[in-house]
Amino acid sequence: PHRARPPPRPPALSPNRAFCRKLLPGRGPEKGSATAPTTTVAFDCAAYRVMEGRGTATIIVCRSGDLSVPALVDWTTRDGTAKAGQDYVAGDGQLAFSPNEASKKIEVLIIDDNEYEPDEFFEVTLSNPRLSSGDGDEKAGGGGRVVLGARQTSQVTIIDDDFPNPNPN
Repeated sequence: PHRARPPPRPPALSPNRAFCRKLLPGRGPEKGSATAPTTTVAFDCAAYRVMEGRGTATIIVCRSGDLSVPALVDWTTRDGTAKAGQDYVAGDGQLAFSPNEASKKIEVLIIDDNEYEPDEFFEVTLSNPRLSSGDGDEKAGGGGRVVLGARQTSQVTIIDDDFPNPNPN
C-alpha cells in the first residue's frame, strides 16, 4: 500500500526571527472583504537578560500581518524586584511604525552599581495599539486595525556582575 508522506517541515527559526520576519505588505483579507486587515504588535521575546555593566537593555517590538499601514503603540516600564532609580531608569514612550516597518527597539538605561546583589528584573509593557496618520498622530477611522499580540509584557532580568566582598568588615 502507498502511504502519503507528511508535508515537509519549514526550516526551524529562532522565536525572534519567526515572529519578526517581515510579511509582504497587504497580506490579510482580500480587498472588499468584510474584515479589515489587521496589524499585530508584540514583543519578540517574553524575557530578556542584560549584564548590569552593559548600560542599556534593548527590547525589540515586532509587528506582523498587514504592514502597509502606519501604526502606533505605547510602552512603559514597571518595577519588579529591580527598582526604578536604583537599578534602571524608568521609561515610557510611543513607538511609531512606518508602512512596511516590521520592528522597533526600546532602550532602557541600566544603572551599574558596585554592590553585590541577586539578579533582579523589571517589566516593559505595551498598550494602546492604534492606526497612525503617518506623522506620529493617531488616525481616526480608516481601513485596518492594530491589536496587541500574545507578548504584551516582556521581563528584563538584570544580571549582577559585581563580586561579593570577601572581607565584609
